[in-house]
Amino acid sequence: MGKTKIYLSIFILSFIFNQCTFIRSNENLCDLIVTDVYWKPENPSEGDTLQFFATIKNIGKSASPKETIHGVIWRVNKGTVNWSDYHTRSLKPGESVTLTTSGGSGYFAIHGTHNLQVFVDPEWDINRIAESDKSNNAMAVQLSIAEPDESSLKMDYELPLIAANKIHLKSIDLGGYSNVRGVMGSTIEVKQGKAYTITSKGHEVGLHSPTDWHHFAYVALEDDFDIRVKVDEVISPFTNYDGAAVLVARESLDGSARILDLKALAPGSLHGNGNFSGRKVVGGNLFSGEDKLFSGGGAIDKPGNPVWLRMRRTGNRFLAYYSHDGANWNSLNSIYAEMPQIMYVGIGVSAFKFDIPVTARFSELSVSGKLAKDKPVRKTQGKGTGLLAEYFDGRNFDSYLFTRIDTLVDFNFVYGDPVDIRMGYENYSIRWTGFLEPVTSGKHTIWAVVDDGAKVWIDEELVIDSWKDQATIGLSYDVELVKDKKYPIRIEYYDGKIGGKFRLLWQNENFPLERIPTSQLHPAETNAELYSPKVQTERITQLIEAENAELAGSARVVYQPFASSSQTVEIPAENGAGLTWKGIDGGKGGVHYFNIIYYSPNPSWLESIKNIYVNSQLIDQYHFFPPGDGGGSYFLKVALEPGKENSIAIVHEENSRGNLFIDFLGIDNSFPVLPVLPAYYKNTP
Repeated sequence: MGKTKIYLSIFILSFIFNQCTFIRSNENLCDLIVTDVYWKPENPSEGDTLQFFATIKNIGKSASPKETIHGVIWRVNKGTVNWSDYHTRSLKPGESVTLTTSGGSGYFAIHGTHNLQVFVDPEWDINRIAESDKSNNAMAVQLSIAEPDESSLKMDYELPLIAANKIHLKSIDLGGYSNVRGVMGSTIEVKQGKAYTITSKGHEVGLHSPTDWHHFAYVALEDDFDIRVKVDEVISPFTNYDGAAVLVARESLDGSARILDLKALAPGSLHGNGNFSGRKVVGGNLFSGEDKLFSGGGAIDKPGNPVWLRMRRTGNRFLAYYSHDGANWNSLNSIYAEMPQIMYVGIGVSAFKFDIPVTARFSELSVSGKLAKDKPVRKTQGKGTGLLAEYFDGRNFDSYLFTRIDTLVDFNFVYGDPVDIRMGYENYSIRWTGFLEPVTSGKHTIWAVVDDGAKVWIDEELVIDSWKDQATIGLSYDVELVKDKKYPIRIEYYDGKIGGKFRLLWQNENFPLERIPTSQLHPAETNAELYSPKVQTERITQLIEAENAELAGSARVVYQPFASSSQTVEIPAENGAGLTWKGIDGGKGGVHYFNIIYYSPNPSWLESIKNIYVNSQLIDQYHFFPPGDGGGSYFLKVALEPGKENSIAIVHEENSRGNLFIDFLGIDNSFPVLPVLPAYYKNTP
């Protein structure tokens, strides 16, 4: 036998031996399967919110690993609606456990028969647990939803039409962060024909955002209502994103409130023509179950082809319709949501980028129902100045930074509101202490809208305890409070990953959901100075023009569908490829905030690591992680020199990887420049 044949035989035998060893090794692993699936209510009707259950069993030869999440995912019609991520106890061979949902948008039942798939630790998503067989991790069943009880919809009566001269829409910038972002939008009313032009910056209404940031024109309505409006035009610079005209009903004017929203999307949107959805939980994300998009040529597929929107409330059932002539109405889905007697109903605009306005033109507004009576203004208010705030590095109060009095506990750390320059952008913790003074007696619901971990004590009792990494969630506690009495309050919070949020809200039968005002918060001590963010008014040289940027190596300017109104720069994963902005005006010097908008070239792209230089000094080697919808933001805090000789560079070097797309529009210093003055801080623990 020749040497080649000998080597080939040895290789084959070695390969077979390794495969057999691998198979034997695999055979000794655990093997998780789904054995049962059910839901509550057992016989759901359209409008119900379902709670799902699944029994998982280990049929393998070894126990599943302990302290590892045995994740379960529920998918309806191939769309993920819920997951379970709390079970970490090991399952012995033959052992089973029944799990229920702990996260997700939830499934809103829609009439018909649907495909429900349940996965335990699927290879395509979670895949934390090594198993002898990954092909048997799913179970599929049919989910049948009955038609709603038509008698409960009360469609056999007409509501009284409110005269046009009695409809006076008020307008407001929603979201609570206008102290940093400035004015969000405006409403222009044309008396003839009840026409309105609304322009709004901010964010998508109710979509993937636990706090709305947009402009809203509204009227307060009591009990059942029927509101209709014609959408003449939606003008959005980003035709492939969700600029939209929106018909909204919300429980309060707080940005985290529960809402129903009916959208007519701008022509060319990636998500079709429109949908009816909303937020069922304070501080929660979008729920929709299954969007029913407009038919018949689109909502507004060209100028001169308007669409009419209509929303009707009958008890806690909300129905949505659209029309192309204002007379013949097409029904969308109905939604059951427990809402207060008085709701704020009106029209708004859903934008996509915080600094890029979208405009919608409305006409033929008609409202049927009953105008709500104004509630009496509160006569009793405290003289509070806020809560004492102690800031630390580390998620467990590891290293003290500074102390101040925060006038409001209402922070969105993702966008720099209000972040102290001595804090990092992740792994920090805050403790607020002081006293809470109610303005009325009775049951109060205290809300903490939080990302990531939080604990809240009221009157020395731990009432909210959710100390873990988690996406933004609304946590609540009902407590009886007595007017004018001061209750000790302590809040502990940490942010574990990039981007954090904490909002302290309350509601009572005498007032809707709102952030707890400064007047009702008293600090634990008063010798610390009040803190308030200051918006930087001196903007640096605009960095949106290509001549301000220099390309290096194989970097190039390209068109990307992620931002159709601007070009982007591609920095390939090649040594020396990079982008440098020069001639940056540092104003009077000191710390500036920069927001670098970046994109991923395809959904499978996981991360890119690039080196960032400021004035030729390496300050960070940053991992750019796209959040799944195509892009993200990197917030950079740097000290710039006075004058116009500053530069920022993003460079691919041998120790970095991954192509990166950078948007020219995404970098400036419109974020607050916070003062570092002794008067603002108490510098001892």
